[in-house]
Amino acid sequence: MAVHQLLRQKGVRFLHDHLFCKLVKYGGLVVWHQDFSYWTRSTPMQHLMAWIGLDDALQENGCLWYIPSSHRWGWLNKPILTAEIDGFKAFLNKKQICRLNNPKPLRTFVLNVFDDGTFLKSNEKLLVGILRIKSGNKMEGKFFPLLYPAKHSKF
Repeated sequence: MAVHQLLRQKGVRFLHDHLFCKLVKYGGLVVWHQDFSYWTRSTPMQHLMAWIGLDDALQENGCLWYIPSSHRWGWLNKPILTAEIDGFKAFLNKKQICRLNNPKPLRTFVLNVFDDGTFLKSNEKLLVGILRIKSGNKMEGKFFPLLYPAKHSKF
C-alpha cells in the first residue's frame, strides 16, 4: 500500500528483490550513481526501490550516502559501479585502515517494484533467468506479478 501511494498510479508489479551484505573486513568501492540509470530500458519512469536496513547503517559499516539536491541534476550517464575488492583501501587514511580491524556488517534488503502499465523500450534482457520481452510490450505476467492491484486505489 505504501509503495502504491508513492507511485500514485495504477497497480504495483514486482521487478526484483535482493540482499546486500557488506561482510566484516571485506568490501568494495561503489561509486556515486543514480539507481534509475540502470533501469532505463522501460517507459515511463515509474519505478521505486525500497532500501531496508537489517543492521544499523553507520559510517563504520559503509552506510549509504546521498548527495543533497542531486535529484534535481537530471539523468546522468551510468558509471561502472565497482572496483577491485580491496580497491577501496587506497581511499582510506591510516586511522580508517586501523578501524577495519573492528568493523560491523551491513545487511540490507532491497525491493524493486514498478507501476502496472510500464512498457519495455528495448529488446535487451532485463534480468538473468527472465524471458525476453519484445520492445513495446507491457511488462507483466509470471515474472512481474501484480503485488497491489489498482482496484484498491483511492486516488
